[in-house]
Amino acid sequence: MINNLARYVASVLYAKPHPGDGVFSFHNRFNRACTRRNSYVSATFGNRTPIVSVYTCAAAKGAGHCKQKFDLSAAIRSSVWSRENMRTEQNAFTSIARRARCAQKLTLAAFAAAVAVLPYAASAQGSGAVGTIYTTTNSTSGNAVIRIKRLGNGALTAPQAFYTGGQGTGASLGSQGAIIVGPTSQYLYAVDAGSNDVAVFRIGSETLTRVGTFASGGTQPVSITAYGSLLYVLNAGSDNIAGFRILDDGSLRAIPGSNQNLSNGVGGTVQINTAISTGAAEIAFTPDGQQLAVTEKNTNKIDVFQVGINGAAGPAVITASHGVTPYGFAFDWAGHAIVSEAAGAQAGAASVSSYFISDFGTLPITGSYPDGQTAACWLMTYGQIAWTTNAASSTISVYNISANGRLTLATLPGGGSSVGVPGEGAHPSDMATDSNHRFLYVLLPGTQSVAGYKIGDNGSLTLTTVLGGLGSGLVGIAGL
Repeated sequence: MINNLARYVASVLYAKPHPGDGVFSFHNRFNRACTRRNSYVSATFGNRTPIVSVYTCAAAKGAGHCKQKFDLSAAIRSSVWSRENMRTEQNAFTSIARRARCAQKLTLAAFAAAVAVLPYAASAQGSGAVGTIYTTTNSTSGNAVIRIKRLGNGALTAPQAFYTGGQGTGASLGSQGAIIVGPTSQYLYAVDAGSNDVAVFRIGSETLTRVGTFASGGTQPVSITAYGSLLYVLNAGSDNIAGFRILDDGSLRAIPGSNQNLSNGVGGTVQINTAISTGAAEIAFTPDGQQLAVTEKNTNKIDVFQVGINGAAGPAVITASHGVTPYGFAFDWAGHAIVSEAAGAQAGAASVSSYFISDFGTLPITGSYPDGQTAACWLMTYGQIAWTTNAASSTISVYNISANGRLTLATLPGGGSSVGVPGEGAHPSDMATDSNHRFLYVLLPGTQSVAGYKIGDNGSLTLTTVLGGLGSGLVGIAGL
């Protein structure tokens, strides 16, 4: 829903998308007039969090010489949305917008329209099907995507299997991001780790339609990330990344020069040093789409790749992880990388670190903040909250993220900073939220199920649903 709001506000503001990325700038007569009067509005939305800002400009030099003056992100960011808190957010937006003369009328009109038209009230959602959760079977006899209906009250029902046309490995991939919804929400992308390809589906209201399978540019693909018209795959078997252009029909076309090695290789070819496996865990674009980050579990390294104007990634800039076994990661609303650290599955040694990401690699902000659990592997953020699943402890830990990226453990109702997952040996792994960010869904491969939690204050979680009987070998989860 946050993305829908950002897109809706952008459409009200006559936004024109910048080719190939997810950045919206406003090129209309009103905004050009604002530039002459020293202010204009810009919005960027990444995977989940919109960033809306008012800029001040040198009037004679135009929008290319503008500096950010007011960050309006907090005014439209909320973990649970309703008409009432929309009004509260609108008031916050109003107080800031009044300080930018040209922006005032336009932004207020956009917010008024958004409040009037969009059905944000949680109570209005009822219990009918309102969204979908996806996971994969990773079966060696034929990988399949499992499509699960999500009801308005958070419950899950009616799983359906859609074969990818490729094969899985039948075992954990040790990765995050094996299945993703594309940037336009029209296509679904899933790894076929056993057949070295990526499966593409067109998303329908009640079904999935297979577009095709495309070679991953290496061996054993384990993680996918997309930004605008770009998609990158992390291949754990060959320890490389490979880039693709997303075409209008959702299919993939390889980008020349985009294949780059991880820390155990040199040059632009696939895996030079075959004696060392990096244990590649995840690949993800930074929120602005200018860089890619990759975690390496076995080498305790984090790789950063610059993305060129043609979409091709440059060679890796390699820096050491602050903690041992960097695994899953996600970005907060300000673009800091929040990384889980499994610590080699040492009992009680799990932790999470935060980093600045730059052209020069990573710079730690908070180093290895412990949660007292075991094997923190998968991690997800929303706003200023991070959740990490502790696979060996069968728990989910909750962290707070400050504006400058510093981490602290959250204090949950009843005390503590973690909650348990249902089922002995559940082995919680990947996570996804619904589009409204009201529910967190956790994959439980050990019990062949998915658990859903209602998200409360401070990121607290209340178990609301468990859907079992999904089969063994479950890998990856994505939501709409």
